[in-house]
Amino acid sequence: MSSEYGSAEFVSLKVIDDGGVTGTGVDNFAADTNALAGSPTAFNATNGTTDYGQDVRATINGITATTKGTTASINTDFLDVSVDLSTTGATTLGSISAFTITSGGGNWAAAWTSPARSLGIGNVAVREIGKTIDGGTNYTLSDIGSGKLLNVVDGDRRSQDAVEQAIKDVSSLRGRLGA
Repeated sequence: MSSEYGSAEFVSLKVIDDGGVTGTGVDNFAADTNALAGSPTAFNATNGTTDYGQDVRATINGITATTKGTTASINTDFLDVSVDLSTTGATTLGSISAFTITSGGGNWAAAWTSPARSLGIGNVAVREIGKTIDGGTNYTLSDIGSGKLLNVVDGDRRSQDAVEQAIKDVSSLRGRLGA
């Protein structure tokens, strides 16, 4: 059973003993219509089926977002934003109001003659970077330490995931800043 979201997640099923069950087999459903997708996989030991998840589909400020799992991102001349939706927000069909922007970032110019650009810098406190989800629980870099939720002494895989995500977060910010 997969507990995460996105096209990288999947569930595989192989019937090894049908127990006398009758019927056409195991069905997959189309994600966007909940209608049957293709033909059922027959109940027998030689057939298996795999069903992959899908990334959230999102439009942000009228722009089709790039998505992975429950995260949707856009990067335009006017807005560079990445939103990690809650499970409810990611699985709700139709429009949702996920956030409202109330102010902008700093303005800067690369040269005297170039136009000013805006740049918002996210919070890089340890409680804000390295965000990972495991079994429905959110973790950040601040959860790593002796006696904390993520204990590196015991080789907790989740602590490695948080560190890897923190590295990605900081690298992404450095890239945006041109560092």
